[in-house]
Parts: sequence; C-alpha cells; structure tokens
Amino acid sequence: MAIIPVEAIEIFSVNSADWNVYRRRLCSIFTNYGVTDTKKMASYFFMKLDQETFRLLNNLSYPKEITTKSYDDIVKILDQLYVRKVSVFAERVKFYEVHQMEGEKVNEYHCRIRGAAATCEFGNNLLFAIRDKFITRLRKSLLSLDSRDKNPIVRAVKLKGHNLQFELDTGSPASCISMELYKKVFGHHELNPTDLTLFGYTGEKIKPDGKLQVQMQVEGITMNLEIYVMTGGGPPLLGRDYVRKANLLLNMNTDGDLNKILKKYSELFNDIPGCYRYGKVELRLKSNVCPVFRRPRQVAHSLKEKVDAQLDFLEKNGTITRITTRDWGTPLVPILCEFVGIIRSPLIDSSRIASIQFPELTSCYPSYKAGTNFRKLIYAMPITN
Repeated sequence: MAIIPVEAIEIFSVNSADWNVYRRRLCSIFTNYGVTDTKKMASYFFMKLDQETFRLLNNLSYPKEITTKSYDDIVKILDQLYVRKVSVFAERVKFYEVHQMEGEKVNEYHCRIRGAAATCEFGNNLLFAIRDKFITRLRKSLLSLDSRDKNPIVRAVKLKGHNLQFELDTGSPASCISMELYKKVFGHHELNPTDLTLFGYTGEKIKPDGKLQVQMQVEGITMNLEIYVMTGGGPPLLGRDYVRKANLLLNMNTDGDLNKILKKYSELFNDIPGCYRYGKVELRLKSNVCPVFRRPRQVAHSLKEKVDAQLDFLEKNGTITRITTRDWGTPLVPILCEFVGIIRSPLIDSSRIASIQFPELTSCYPSYKAGTNFRKLIYAMPITN
C-alpha cells in the first residue's frame, strides 16, 4: 500500500465543500493508492477535517468518540446529514424543464442535461431521455438551420426604402423578421406588445419580442401587414397572414404525387399482412424449459362463423399453417373490439426475447405538449404465436 501525500487530499468543511463530490474524490484517491483498511481511511479523513466539522461529527457519534468509528460509519453519518432524499417525480419535472439558454453552447447544454438526469433514475431509458430532451429543447435557430427548404419561394419586398427578400412560409401563421433586421430598418420605431405565442419545429414555445403595423410593397402590390419581431437569426418570412391578405392560391398537384406513392408502395395499403424479408428470425428458448400445451377455450356460438372466416383468411395468405399436433399450444382469444393490454403466451414467456427500450411516457411530453389533434394506431391483425 502506498502512502498518500498530505497534499493529495483537500480539507473538508461542512460550510463550503459538497459532501457528495468530496466523498467520490476521496474514494478515488483511496483506490488509486490501494488503501482498503477502513481504519486507515478514517485516519486520512480525520487529518483533513476542519475544527468545526470534526466537532460536529464527534457530537453526532456521542457517547462514542468519532475516532473509534470506521470510515464506513463516518460516511453513513455524513450521508444522513447531506445526502438529500429526492423525489424522482420532482427531479424529472425539473429535467423536462431544462432548455438551451440564449448564448449557451451546445456542449454546455448537453452537460447540463446529463447533470439534471443524474437524479431521475431513468435506468435503461437514460440515453433515450437525454437524446429526446437534447433535441426537443434545442434553440430553434439551431434546429431550423438545415431544416428549411433548400429552394424556398421568395418574394421581393420593399420596406421603408429597403429592398428585401422574404421567404414564403405557409407553415408560419405570422410574418416575422429578426431583431437584427428590425434594428436595421425600424430602429427608431417602438415595438407594440403582443400576446401571440408561436411554436417551433419541435413544439417549443416562441414568444415574439413585439409587433409592428407596417406598409410594404410585395411584388409591386402595396398592403398593410403586421410583422412580428423575433430574437435570433433566420430570414424574414411571409406567413399565412400574408397569404390570406394577398388572396394567394397555391397550385399544388398533390393528387398525382399521392397516386404515385400509393402505386409504388401498394403492398403497404392492401389487406394482406406484410412479411419480414431481410433475414431469418430465430426464437430462442430459455434453458430447461418444458413445452406447455393448454387446452382450447370454447368459442361462443355467435362468433364461430367469424372466427372460421378469419382463420381461413390467415391460412390463405400464409400467416398461419394448419397442423395436427404440436408440443406447444395456446388457446385462441378472439377480440372484436379495440384492445389495450397483453395476452400471456407460454411460448413468449419461455423465450429469451430482447426487451425493446421504449421511452417512458413522461419523456414524450415535450414532443406533444403543443399538439391539439391526436390519433390512435390500431393493429389490424395482432398475431403473437
């Protein structure tokens, strides 16, 4: 065992040091120098305690002297004092409120997210939660940098004697300019307050700094329009308010494109279940598993005709194959309504199926918090075995 230099361990004071951080650093030093004797570890620790901290520990260990206790006992005493019990739910609420601040670098933002996730107990979903949080609360100016159309529709706009190029953006409900352009063109005009709230590409709220009522010429046509001023970069936009004002009709031949897509991917839109064609799928059983064959359930008389028709359909399109006997067997469970839940199967229970890590519900909140319309996805023919 090597001797630890005195200067290698910092002095610990309950008034200035963070016990959680200090404990981890001290443990790392002990490991590095090969110190495993808890009495020796305690001696090193006592050498680096200030007077007030030593007195506090001695009082807490009364009627025994603190010097008689092992390092593990001392750690327990300090943990009870300074390791706060956290509410996982409260910590996750704080985590989902984290967003990139103005002027904050991407790597700094990423480190702050990881720090906020440390007490959330995400387990196997940690990376999913960090990834979703990083993307959904990244500043919109960074997210929209590459997501704009590479060939936007541009309108020539004359505004206060300035010839400008505005992009036509039907995804934006309002016409907007950046704060930089506002200062350049309207520096002497005071902004009017606005209650408008916009939403970025990822659903985050965007509050304009204010608005202006301006007169502009667009393609030679003079009109009055409200323009909202936004902090950050980006080109000036003409939104749907301009489209309505100018009474524009956008000619988009969507029927032809839709028919091409439907024809190209016709197998996705028919009634026949698809088949995985890119490799062989293996179902590996756990060791020492015995086959289970369960007796069939009685199908209600009113359902027999529908069940027979469905089985014939599944056999015809190759989903199932008719057999006479098998070691494994699970009774048929006909479901005629939307079903949410799990039907247990002995074959599935006995299989070593890798779990798919879906993000928890709370990690999805930022993605759909701004939504108004939602749709349920219903499986047409869920077959488990």
